[in-house]
Amino acid sequence: MSQVSTSLRRRASQHDWLVKALLSLMKLLAGSLDRLMVFFTSSIMVVVVPRESFNADGLITDHDSSFMNERSFQAAYAKAVASAGADWDIPWRTHVALWAAKSAIDIEGDYVELGTGRAWMFSAICQYLPWNEMSKSLWLCDRFSPFGVDPVTGLPDQTSNPHPCYARSLEATKANFEGLERINFVEGTLPESLQQLEVARISFLHIDLNNSETEIESLRYLWPSIAPGGLILMDDYAYAGYKPQYLAMNALANELGVLVLSLPTGQGLIVKPGLTINDRSPA
Repeated sequence: MSQVSTSLRRRASQHDWLVKALLSLMKLLAGSLDRLMVFFTSSIMVVVVPRESFNADGLITDHDSSFMNERSFQAAYAKAVASAGADWDIPWRTHVALWAAKSAIDIEGDYVELGTGRAWMFSAICQYLPWNEMSKSLWLCDRFSPFGVDPVTGLPDQTSNPHPCYARSLEATKANFEGLERINFVEGTLPESLQQLEVARISFLHIDLNNSETEIESLRYLWPSIAPGGLILMDDYAYAGYKPQYLAMNALANELGVLVLSLPTGQGLIVKPGLTINDRSPA
C-alpha cells in the first residue's frame, strides 16, 4: 500500500509540474495564437486561449469590441472620465448606456437617472447625443453626497469615508453639465424625492442605486410613467456581489409582466411593452 501511495504522490507531483509548465507556456503564446490545444498521453486536456478583444469590468471576450475605436465613443468616454475624476474602466457598460439613450431618442418622454453620483453615465450620454438640439429634459436624482447611508436612519453617514464614486457635492456634479440645456437636479433620498419630478413620460430610465429595496420602490413608483417602448437600464442587476438586486428585480418584473434581459456586463435591461399587467395611466 505504501508503494502505491508513493507512486500516486509521484504522479500527482509530475502532473502539477506539467500543469504549471503548461500555464507558463500559455502565457507566452497567448499573445500570438488564437487557440492552443494541448494533449496528454494518459488523458486529453483541451485548453482554449482566446486572443482577448476585451478584458475589463468582470468581462473577458474575444468578440468584436471595435466600438471603443469610434471617435464618438472615445469623446463620450473621455467626458465621463473627466466628470468622475478617474477612469473607472467600464467601457462596455458605458457603451450599453450610450446605445440605450440613443435608442430612446424617438420615444416619447424625458430621461431620468436614479443614482447619478459624479455623473459618469449621463456626462457620456450628453456628450454622445446632440443634447442641445433635442427637446427632451434630463432629471438627475441623487443625494449628491460623498458619504454612504446609515442603514438605520437612511440618512447620509458623515462619519464614514467619502465614497470615490459618489458625488462630491451637488455643485460639483452640476459643473459637469455646464452649457447644456434642460438639465434638472433632484436632490434628496429616494424614493421620497421622486415626488419632485415633473415628468409626464419617461423614455429612458437609468438606475444605479446599489440597494435592492430602494431600486424596487423607485421603479414601482415610476413604472406608470415609462412610455411604451421605453428602456430601463439597471447598472448592477447581474453584477457580481449584487444578488439581492437580481432577485428583487426579477420578482418585480414578474409582478409587472415583463422580463429582464441579463447582460454580460452585469447590467439588466427592460423594454416596456405597449401594455402590461398592473399598468395604468400616469397621474
